[in-house]
Amino acid sequence: KCRQTPQALSHFTFERSGHELVVVDIQGVGDLYTDPQIHTAAGLEYGDGNLGTKGMALFFNSHHCNEICLSLGLTPFDLSPNEIKQLKNTVQRFNSTSETKVKVDETIVSQSPSENPVFGRFCRGISGSSESTSDYFSQASSRQISECDEAVMFNMDDGQSNSRGGTATSIDSGLGKDMHERKPRTRGITECEGDPEQQVKMKQKLDRVARPSSVSALNALKLSGLIPESEESVLGSIHLDLAVYHETCRFNANIQDKNSAHFHLKAAADCGNQLALVAISSVYLGLPNDILPALNHLDAAELVPDNIEDRGLDFMVSAARNGDVNSIMFLAKAFDCGLNLGNDRSQSYGQAMEWYQMAVDEGVEKRYLIMARMAEIMLMEDSGCKDPNGAGELYSEAAEAAMEEMCGKLANKYYMLSEEAWALVEE
Repeated sequence: KCRQTPQALSHFTFERSGHELVVVDIQGVGDLYTDPQIHTAAGLEYGDGNLGTKGMALFFNSHHCNEICLSLGLTPFDLSPNEIKQLKNTVQRFNSTSETKVKVDETIVSQSPSENPVFGRFCRGISGSSESTSDYFSQASSRQISECDEAVMFNMDDGQSNSRGGTATSIDSGLGKDMHERKPRTRGITECEGDPEQQVKMKQKLDRVARPSSVSALNALKLSGLIPESEESVLGSIHLDLAVYHETCRFNANIQDKNSAHFHLKAAADCGNQLALVAISSVYLGLPNDILPALNHLDAAELVPDNIEDRGLDFMVSAARNGDVNSIMFLAKAFDCGLNLGNDRSQSYGQAMEWYQMAVDEGVEKRYLIMARMAEIMLMEDSGCKDPNGAGELYSEAAEAAMEEMCGKLANKYYMLSEEAWALVEE
């Protein structure tokens, strides 16, 4: 049976860091780990091997939560049915061929250094010391050394080492001669020591930082107010990367898994990722998109149980409220003319005015055209928002905006319309 600790450790680092990083590529013998790679949300630190959220996506595509993940209270990462099936098959094949073989007559399966006599002889051979390195590992393994085991690690009062595992001096240094005295290492506050009040504050801080790996659990925290709604979702970026991977056949050159691509695109949209919201609303409404160009309206229609246009408009409303100008203009024109509104929405000049105003506030190009249309609506008898005075002001603002864009003839037209609108007020 393969070791479960490295995979659980990687999953733990992702949640405990609040999705800021994940430690992967853990290597070593037994529980002695070396040479990890760290992927961060920004993707800027820890060398060229840091792939950012794309590296996190690659990890979770191959991660199968085990007993240690469950015992630590880690939430499973959301995967599509196709991915879960593939992952289970991979785990079964790996478990059946997971023996660790070394160049001796025996075969050792998932042993720690203390249980492996070859490892002890190897350490003694490179250390040049008569002391047995394996003795140290045996003590550490049998006593489960932790930061609280002061008798084994070092004494906090005098800062000197009480064992060969200390940091002040070490005869098992691997150099075969005495080393110069080192300064004692300072211990940080752990849950086993310190002021109880500080312990509570530390736990609260860690609880605030930690984030679950599940989209539903993360959204539940947002609804409860424990996580700000405006917080940028790293989890959403990871799901969007997975959607792109499946759409571009990253995991299997012969299979374009559109079902998994749609699954992760929707998960990213549920996390509030702006690119995913724009992409999924475009797919559902039959509009072109640059994120997943191979995923079209017909592909998605087979995977959406509800009315696909209504769901697409729901996502587009979210994208518009996050400031996407194209989504804002689509909704404004849809409510203005009454087209492309699905079954749950109908024509509403009032809502069209709200979206048009939002587009102007966001700095849409040629805003004078939008202002002029708003003024027209405010002069319509059946619009429900007739206001000749407001229409005159809007025409006047549209004229000024047109002048700024060097559209003199259009500006003169708007000035004349503003005078006509104000004339209706006097009547």
